[in-house]
This record gives sequence, C-alpha cells and structure tokens, in this order.
Amino acid sequence: MRHCLSLFVLISLLNLSSVAGRDTGSYDTLKALCPNDSCKTGITVSELMEYSWDKKAYPKDSSCKIHQLENIHQYNVMPVFKFLVRKSGKALNLKADNIEYSCLHTRLKASRLNEKDSVCDSYFVIESIVFPSSQERLSNYFKTKINNKLLKVDVVSEAPVSCFTYWRGNALIIVWYNFFDDEKLIKKSVETYLRNLE
Repeated sequence: MRHCLSLFVLISLLNLSSVAGRDTGSYDTLKALCPNDSCKTGITVSELMEYSWDKKAYPKDSSCKIHQLENIHQYNVMPVFKFLVRKSGKALNLKADNIEYSCLHTRLKASRLNEKDSVCDSYFVIESIVFPSSQERLSNYFKTKINNKLLKVDVVSEAPVSCFTYWRGNALIIVWYNFFDDEKLIKKSVETYLRNLE
C-alpha cells in the first residue's frame, strides 16, 4: 500500500491535472533553444509555491495547502537529502530529518516542436532549496561537495521518474522529471527558467 501511495504522489506531482497554489495564468511563456537549433521550446509555469520547513511546513502564501507542502517535502525533498547525507557519510554528523530550509517549488511544462511539426510536452518539477544561517555548515559542505556539477540521485520508486541535483548560486537545485523525457532538454529548460528568474 505504501508503494502504491508513493507511486500516486510522485505521478501527481508531475501531472498538470493537479495544478494548485498560485494562479499562474499571467506568467509569460519563456522561449529557449532546444538541443536541435531548428526547433524551439516554450516553457510554461503551471504551479508555484514557496514555503519554509522546520519540523513542519510554513507556507509563504496562505493559499498554499499544508498537505501539498508536506507531500513536496516527503516525496521531492527528503529522498534527495537522505541520498546526500548518506553519500556524505559521517562528515556531516546530521540526520536528514533535522534539516531546515526554504523552498521555491515550481512545476513546469516544456512544449517542443519537433521536425515533424508535432508538439512534444515534457513535465518537470524544480525545488530550489536555500538553507538558513543555522545550517551554514551543511550548505558549505554541499556547495563544496556537489558544486555546479549535476549529480544523479538514486531513485527508489515504482514510478517512471528520474532526479538530479546541483548547486547554483546559494541554492541547492533539485529536478524531478519523467524517466522517458529528453534529459538534455530538461537540463537546458531548467537553466533557462532559472536564468530568467534572476
């Protein structure tokens, strides 16, 4: 039953039919060159939520539902924290459950026009994690250990999802996407979106 629940939550986090949070209808579509220069990719924001976590969720916007933030924490953020802490061994002397952070959660759709003029849609989720000053040792360790290199996260799930993480500026970036989607396109779309936020 637990595996079925995990499968359902992970799929719903990548599925546009469960859009919630802020109204994103006013967001402009960003344009980015895809790996094939003869085509373009339009990036559309479908969900945007911001919260902080310290044992429980503290939404920045009152319209965010707590159970949605708890799902993001449990299924999108915690698996990566556990992976990184386990990978780091005893150097951190820290449990993943005790990590405090702030998160900007964004769900995106990348629509690509291929050579046959067919529209191909890819859905992915970005978690942009910033650590408070109380977690400075942890953030410095991650910054040094991960740097700006993409680190593939081992995902234990029955859902067809993949995940990678890397350090960018002062944030840990976590990206979840469909296993069958073009990883190069996802990476390029993520960077284009983040650059446009700056």
